[in-house]
Amino acid sequence: MSSDANIVVLGAGVLGLTTALQLARQGYKNIAVIAKHVPGDSHPDYTSSWAGANYVPYEDLRQESLNLWWKGVVDDSQCLSLGVTFRRVTVGHIREAFDQNVPEGSTPDVVVNCTGLWASKLGGVMDDKVVPMRGQLVIVENESHGMFSLSGDGSMKEEFGECCYIIDRQAAGGTALGGSYYLSWDREPDMALAERVMKRTIQICPHLVPEGAGIEALRVIRHQVGLRPVRAGGPRIELETLDEAGEGKLRVVHCYGAGGFGFQSSYGMANKAVALVGDTLDRLN
Repeated sequence: MSSDANIVVLGAGVLGLTTALQLARQGYKNIAVIAKHVPGDSHPDYTSSWAGANYVPYEDLRQESLNLWWKGVVDDSQCLSLGVTFRRVTVGHIREAFDQNVPEGSTPDVVVNCTGLWASKLGGVMDDKVVPMRGQLVIVENESHGMFSLSGDGSMKEEFGECCYIIDRQAAGGTALGGSYYLSWDREPDMALAERVMKRTIQICPHLVPEGAGIEALRVIRHQVGLRPVRAGGPRIELETLDEAGEGKLRVVHCYGAGGFGFQSSYGMANKAVALVGDTLDRLN
């Protein structure tokens, strides 16, 4: 598919980036990602950069054992190489995204809202079902040589609290130790929680440290906090048409609310959002 439609993706987290990439792969030529935070930033509100980013498929064991499930997903394609542009912009209302020129002198035909947690505060959206689930990690140099977890399913019905997971950091080296699942906007590391996390992870993965050693043998790189964009009832992926006096209908495709599963669900959610973009553009033509 090739289209000269002008599309703005609002948000540069994993969902925004994946949606922009999939739009470009579908042949859309004029795509701009606008966001307050972009890849390379380190800020607790930029959730994707703080994620453990364990990327696992939603497949049964037979499929996982026989197939390289990621073969068609992880490749060398990048947004920039496909012509997607990036702009560091802060908007207070969804309407402001339609003021962006893609390209210069034009008006967006569709805005894709991938604002994550900030869908709860963005004017024109103000989704009170979106809440911050605080996650805290301890990043250490020690190698786990695998991934381990001991936790519930993280559903909104559970009593939120602490969980235990260990994620091997293949590219950067070392290990991410977690974690927590609290309803909170607090962005500062809780050192008492960090100590509990380190003790629990050594219990389920003793080879993180020399035999008989405790948390003093963990070589801590940093403590980090991220806020998961959890949405009661599940993610929101739908088309909304806004009526603006004197400007006609403004078309917004919402794609947010993945919670702690942004990396795992990014391609599925992005593909559904791309399909909605195509449907609404077809109706315009």
